[in-house]
Amino acid sequence: VFYRDGALTDWESSQDGVPSAAQLRVIGRTGSTHFAGTMTEGVLRSTDLGVHWSTANAGYPTYNGTAGLQYREVGAFAGNAQIAFVGTGVSIELINGSFTITGGGVYRSTNGGLLWTEANNGFPIIGTDNFGEFVYDPVISMAHTSSATLTSTFQRGIFRSTNGGSGWSAANTGLPQSGGRFPQFSGFLEDQGVIFAGAIGFVAGSGGTGLFRSTNGGLGWALANNGIPVGRRVTGLLAEDGIL
Repeated sequence: VFYRDGALTDWESSQDGVPSAAQLRVIGRTGSTHFAGTMTEGVLRSTDLGVHWSTANAGYPTYNGTAGLQYREVGAFAGNAQIAFVGTGVSIELINGSFTITGGGVYRSTNGGLLWTEANNGFPIIGTDNFGEFVYDPVISMAHTSSATLTSTFQRGIFRSTNGGSGWSAANTGLPQSGGRFPQFSGFLEDQGVIFAGAIGFVAGSGGTGLFRSTNGGLGWALANNGIPVGRRVTGLLAEDGIL
């Protein structure tokens, strides 16, 4: 991890508290707490702008059969000053003799990441593992907006919560489908009450790319591709002063 504050002209290394074997996947912030997600070491947190880090895995899931030694990959963070969400990312497990893409669902914390609790009511279940426990569609991206928390999944599309993660429901109206699958989204961005979603395509096959927008809090979506070349994947979004 590297950081730079307003008084510095160069980036500074910030490895204090980061496990030596950690492979970082995503960075997030909720309130004044910063989070870093790893491949197998779980969640790291910092309360001093990234200068020092500590593990924050209480309640965060491990892979069944690893004796608690390997945490699920972190896919995304979202939240605000009161609640933080972490979505488990794309993992490959050996289930019934076949390698299967799975996720562990969504977890939330109301104390800055000191304790995570499962928040999967309504989140898409894709099967069970060798121990008979549910596995979920992996999380690709998440965002907390003024009206809902939104999650893009590996193949089941967008899921939405309006009650702090106590329940999730599909929010795919207006999105294209291919073989029963919905597009993956690199991220969401809210600007002046409109939510934009950058589509990066379907799990398999072509299509499912471009920019989508929602004017009803993520309940329904419409293409907003006028001027964007056909077939382009939208891998990042930024808005400032009403300009997207």
